[in-house]
Amino acid sequence: MKQSSYNCKNCKIDFLSVKKKTFCCKECYFLSRKKIVTNICVVCNKQFVVPYRFREKKTCNQDCMKISISKSLTSSITKQCLNCSKAFEATKSYEKKAKYCSSDCFYHHKYERDSKIISKICEGCGKEFQKDFIKRHVRFCSKNCAFSGSRNPMYGKENGMCGKKAWNNGLTTKTDERLLNAGRKISKIQKRQFESGMRSNYGKKNPMFGKTKDLMTQEQREKYSKAAIERVISGVSGYKTGHLNGTYDCKKSSSVKFKSSWELAAMMWWDDCEEVVSYQYEPEIVRLKDGRRAIPDFKVEYVNGAVKIFEIKPTQIQQLESVKEKLNLVKEALNSFGISYELLGDKEIKLMIKDLGENFKNEIERYKSGK
Repeated sequence: MKQSSYNCKNCKIDFLSVKKKTFCCKECYFLSRKKIVTNICVVCNKQFVVPYRFREKKTCNQDCMKISISKSLTSSITKQCLNCSKAFEATKSYEKKAKYCSSDCFYHHKYERDSKIISKICEGCGKEFQKDFIKRHVRFCSKNCAFSGSRNPMYGKENGMCGKKAWNNGLTTKTDERLLNAGRKISKIQKRQFESGMRSNYGKKNPMFGKTKDLMTQEQREKYSKAAIERVISGVSGYKTGHLNGTYDCKKSSSVKFKSSWELAAMMWWDDCEEVVSYQYEPEIVRLKDGRRAIPDFKVEYVNGAVKIFEIKPTQIQQLESVKEKLNLVKEALNSFGISYELLGDKEIKLMIKDLGENFKNEIERYKSGK
């Protein structure tokens, strides 16, 4: 390979090397790091000497350093607020970061800007579409436009499967062993992914998400009812659900069989609350004006003599039209008797769990371990 001539920065001797180098050997490199550099103080303009590794130092001593820092903190510049356009003063050290004259202007500008809807022209189909301000850099109205034509990574490339049927077309796990083995392999992979937390069925990822009474057909509801009856006959139903369940030894009431960790959290919180005298689980049946019946979760009595009925239900479920309608009827029926009716959702239960702290975690672990 061709070698070129270079001059060492330390010993000033010419040397040959295939690659571009600054020093002829390691010794020269390490010696160069020990060099002494002469700088000029930015405060008193005196020359001072420092080792090479401190070559960025700008002051000669601590006194000058304090003066330099104080100048950068006390000297101010005038800038224009991005929200109200008023002029305001900022310290020189915050010259690049200072953008708003106050915290009110910062929050007002940020949240009002992010809530704006802007119109854009799709670069694919040429149609106008709308996006949130935070997504203002989007260029296409849909994925089809973004990956159509020459923008598709497979555009112009030969595809061996073009026009051919897949090898598993028309085959099942019963007729082909390869499909059966592939399914088993995928199941093992998915199991590992769920165990490690890589995959989850939480929220919209759950295959049952959105399949509630409001969205299910009459035929689907009948199938679910038949399946529930079969579980009852086989002895699988009742408290054997996917939620945490068990019996809690209450301090202010008798032992109660709970059906979820949220109900357990509420009982533990009421046990610690000095304003609560007693509470009762599923106290009574409330008859609604449309002929239906409802059983609220808890009846709580307070020191001042007040009585409240509580219903524990996730906030997302509370927003469903059919559930909201029934909860309103229950509230109307209880209010007619002078009894207050309140809903406990995600926010309220999570605050209770936060107040309980380690006690709640320990109780959950105890139930899970079966002790």
